[in-house]
Amino acid sequence: MFASCEERCYEVQVKSVRRLKYIFFPKDKSTPRHNLLAAVVIFLDSEEPQFYLIPSMAWLLPNALLVSNDHEGKKSKPEWGLKISRKNLYLLPHFKFEEVLQTL
Repeated sequence: MFASCEERCYEVQVKSVRRLKYIFFPKDKSTPRHNLLAAVVIFLDSEEPQFYLIPSMAWLLPNALLVSNDHEGKKSKPEWGLKISRKNLYLLPHFKFEEVLQTL
């Protein structure tokens, strides 16, 4: 018997940024689940690109890096956010691409 696609397939949303910026994923297109990942590439001046792989389930435990913005009473739609800043850089190594890939 074959495993379902949800058990053996992954959906990956890819985002890249130059410099330290905010990245977001609309909640209506990014419901956290075990087979949804965010692949993030950060390009900083004069440095090699940095690759990260973030399981969408990580957003269910928000912190300074991983945020949930519902924008209640505003025009913006709800989103899952990634606040990439100097202050939050210490939280990113946990999501290094190679390390997370080994856990899948």
